[in-house]
Amino acid sequence: MQFIVGFLVLVVLLGSSAGMGFFNALTFGIFLIIAISVIAIVMIHNNNKQMIAVIETEGGRLVEEHLSALVRRYRQLVRTDDYGLVETKAWDKERAHFFNNVIIPSLPAKSGWENLQSHFNEKVLDPKVYSAFERQRQSFASNFDPDIAPIDYEHFCAERLRQLGWKAEVTKSAGDQGADIIATKEDDVMVVQCKRYAKAVGNKAIQEIVGALRFYDAAYALVIATNGYTKAARALADVNDVILIHHDDLVDTWKPY
Repeated sequence: MQFIVGFLVLVVLLGSSAGMGFFNALTFGIFLIIAISVIAIVMIHNNNKQMIAVIETEGGRLVEEHLSALVRRYRQLVRTDDYGLVETKAWDKERAHFFNNVIIPSLPAKSGWENLQSHFNEKVLDPKVYSAFERQRQSFASNFDPDIAPIDYEHFCAERLRQLGWKAEVTKSAGDQGADIIATKEDDVMVVQCKRYAKAVGNKAIQEIVGALRFYDAAYALVIATNGYTKAARALADVNDVILIHHDDLVDTWKPY
């Protein structure tokens, strides 16, 4: 405001010294301020349009380049709590990390990119990641990879359970109380452990799922493993009513009883 007043005073003084009347000089000064403001707004708008075009093009290219990793992180970090609410805090932090450490360093050196993070997330990152996640989710359960990561194996098993009508949610890695998946169907609750092991599963998994059975007050305890179970594990499972299966057992006719 002080700058505008000062500018008008200067214009009036210069105009008066050039023979312009006070009101004519004042009117001319106001006209100059409006013209300069309009030019500045147009320049800022055009600059923003250029920056948006760059971040959509270059950002989109980088999202495509890292899409597999982004989908994997989305799958690992987004959870649904006991009330059916989606927890995205960890995913929001991951998006910020990707924007600040992958996207911005690839853009021309200039200020203002940080102001476009929300636009980048909403218009570029999220649509690509969500679309790829949904495509992967739909085909996940029918495409087992022997080299699948343990966390991905949990999501693989959860998707197979969903195909059987269960609402299956992968738990957080910390504080899961021995359950990798909590599955519900009508009034039934089932706790699940998923073991992508190169060898037979032993007693520890049985002990953990029995603890989860009690903690979650579940009706069923299930262990899914890629390479079978030891004799001791089967014996312990028998006395604790723990169901032991391979993921290929999760077909249309499978039931936990």
